[in-house]
Amino acid sequence: MSASVIKMVIDAGKFGPPPVSAQIDAAYTAFVHDNTNKDRHWPKPWNVNRIRYRLTSHPTFALGYKHGQVRDFLHFAHKLAFKHKECNASLQMAYVCVANLSIVVSFLENCGPMLTEQERVTSLEMGQAFLDALQVLLQWDQGIAEFYWSARPKSHKLQRRVLGHMETSRMNPLVTWSCWMEETLMGASAEVTKRCHMKTQVLRALQRYALDLHTSFVV
Repeated sequence: MSASVIKMVIDAGKFGPPPVSAQIDAAYTAFVHDNTNKDRHWPKPWNVNRIRYRLTSHPTFALGYKHGQVRDFLHFAHKLAFKHKECNASLQMAYVCVANLSIVVSFLENCGPMLTEQERVTSLEMGQAFLDALQVLLQWDQGIAEFYWSARPKSHKLQRRVLGHMETSRMNPLVTWSCWMEETLMGASAEVTKRCHMKTQVLRALQRYALDLHTSFVV
């Protein structure tokens, strides 16, 4: 999503003339100096391989960022699309899509680990608005054969895991919808299990981890 917007703005000539490597460097510099970027980790430099810049392939965002930087990158793409949306109709369509996703993520960032019922309903409606905008964008892109966008598993993950999850649960999806949470779980599990006796390891590890969660989110 975010990398596709960056690619569209580069192709529109808004980050200077070719070569592409210089344009990507200019986009990277703009992101680093953007006041949206609040993550303390310095983002890795972009290049053609990292942003997967190809004329006929979807440029998957694989820049090695931590979760905070990924969200900052989304909000940066939102501002960039808004600034240059008058360049062409494709960017206008992309702006509507990325704006909807940026808004729902910003909304959830300001919520706690457990949503209120009103927050759950509101975020569910926002997420559905993004999916509707994405579907329109995909149809538009295929119709004019630009191929900036394609349906990827992450879009299905948003629909099934996040929106489907919020239909029945009030847990904030930003707490669980991140690969860094899986890494955190593995690290916490290792710390807990190595302190438990082998005969009762599974039970004691679950008890200790439940206690850790309680002290983190309740106490």
